Amino acid sequence: MEIAERLRVENQLKHVNSLYRTVVETSKDVISTMTLDLKYTYVSSSVINALGYTPDEMLKLNALEIMTPESRHKIVTSLKNWLVKGVSGVDSAQNSRTEEAEQYKKDGQIRWAEITGTFLRDENGKPYGIMTTSRDITDRKQLESELQDSFRLLEQRVRERTADLESINEKLMQEISQRRATEQKLLDSEKRFEAIFQGALDCVVLKDTNLKYTHVNPATLELTRKPLSTFIGKTFEEVFGSDRAESVRAADQKTLTGETIETEFSTKISDRLITFSSVRFPIRNREGNVVGICGILRDITERKAQAKKKVQFPSKSSSPIFQDTLRQLALVAGTDSTVLFLGESGVGKDYLAKFLHEKSRRVGSPFFAVNCAALPLSLAESELFGHEQGSFTGSLSRKRGLLELAESGTLLLNEIGDLAPSLQAKLLTFMDTQSFTRVGGEKHIKINARILAATNKNLADEVESGNFRTDLFFRLNVFTIVVPPLRDRLEDLPLLCKELIMNLSQKLGLSRIPAIESSAVKMLERYDWPGNVRELRNILERSIIISEQGDITEDHIIVVQSGLKSIQTAAVQGSREKIEKTSMSHAINDLKKSLIEAALLKYNGNVTKAAESLGMTRDSLKHHIKKTH
Repeated sequence: MEIAERLRVENQLKHVNSLYRTVVETSKDVISTMTLDLKYTYVSSSVINALGYTPDEMLKLNALEIMTPESRHKIVTSLKNWLVKGVSGVDSAQNSRTEEAEQYKKDGQIRWAEITGTFLRDENGKPYGIMTTSRDITDRKQLESELQDSFRLLEQRVRERTADLESINEKLMQEISQRRATEQKLLDSEKRFEAIFQGALDCVVLKDTNLKYTHVNPATLELTRKPLSTFIGKTFEEVFGSDRAESVRAADQKTLTGETIETEFSTKISDRLITFSSVRFPIRNREGNVVGICGILRDITERKAQAKKKVQFPSKSSSPIFQDTLRQLALVAGTDSTVLFLGESGVGKDYLAKFLHEKSRRVGSPFFAVNCAALPLSLAESELFGHEQGSFTGSLSRKRGLLELAESGTLLLNEIGDLAPSLQAKLLTFMDTQSFTRVGGEKHIKINARILAATNKNLADEVESGNFRTDLFFRLNVFTIVVPPLRDRLEDLPLLCKELIMNLSQKLGLSRIPAIESSAVKMLERYDWPGNVRELRNILERSIIISEQGDITEDHIIVVQSGLKSIQTAAVQGSREKIEKTSMSHAINDLKKSLIEAALLKYNGNVTKAAESLGMTRDSLKHHIKKTH
């Protein structure tokens, strides 16, 4: 029982010691212990902000070494009797003493400190050391000095101008009152800031010009599940590792130049991927110089998860021509190269662009897409590049464009072939320099964003006709991916139907995912699909509605799509239409065969050059050769 009681007491002591340590380490005051000859034996981590020394550096010093000569003499004189009496035990009642002293910081600056010392005694009451608490009173001493100067000025004026004593006295008292009111306002402002900083639900961090954390609020500590000591004096990379360290450093460096940076990014914290909406703005001193960074980060993981539409493009394909497309995507996804997507309307160029973004190293950063054909000419430049306040009628405030919002992420310029000629030159300049100016602005803004482009037009023809800049075409045509139409990859139709029906079921809020009968898929395979995947999606959506959440049959598809009338007729009327259908297939096959043979003959059997002349890939041409011969 005695052992159990002792263990209980020891555990209580450990708990209390843990609480004491937490209080000591989080206190803004410098808490320390020292020997009776004033040599430090322990110093709390708050000494870094207070004096610039690390705790380890302080342990090599004597308390008198960091005092000014005047304070050193004062402390030695005033503490002499107190130390003698405390050591000898003559006056044990006077266990504590408070003094004010000037201390040198590591950088040579001087601060005033209010130091309270208390004897540490052993079980016999004999002192063996001193515990001190040092509080910064520099501002207070400065204010006291200013007040003293004011009182001295008052006395001087009273002596010099006795006749005007009352008016001068009233004036000076007003000045003193104003100064005291200002002091109180400063104290109130500091308290309000402290309350906001400590109570904010968003993460608030302060960094110095070396990009090291100086202050971190409790919300940040709670989210990251890390103690304050993990942050203070360390960089993002030292706290969170190399993941995203480069992009965070780049954004911080831009903030130190005076810019306010707004970004979204994702990073892994405690094995959880968290998405933040981040605002960084510079901290300036009285002279206007940037002396640090304030970052406010809001956890938007859940909101982004609800709003994000996952790209459901299949990562596998039964079609050789689309397999080649996926291989090209995988090849270029890990780079930052510009990619140009070509293909008919509705083939899914924008989906493939989003799919590429999610497979790239920029996946944690934002993805934006803009339809260049839908941009009003009067607002197109503002939408892409942003504008300054008052740059044109109605511009009441500054606006950040899509390029700026896509910082460290990806921007898709959809229907790039319809971009206004006036914007093509500015886009070319940005792609060459990665910088631009807002409408009505003069400052160059540098952005790290990956550019993707897509169009259903033949840009080479647009260049020939003078509708598209030649230099911009070559700048975009770094890596071109031709997305095949649906009619050339009908092998993927069953998989596409399954994926699209699953997405549509979520969109329509169905309790079950409808199946599609094989006869219905067979019918879809006999259609030419001029509207490609977009048309297929629309047909399936209408079929789900007509089927009243049941399985999709051949009849549902016949009802919803008049374009399938020829298939319906073939299915109902029988062999005559089937023969016509077969004859048409033969005619198309013969035409393909003749075109392929002519191209191969022209280029002496060179498959690569023949494929280029026909506007297809080498693997696609091989597929058609096998299919038509």
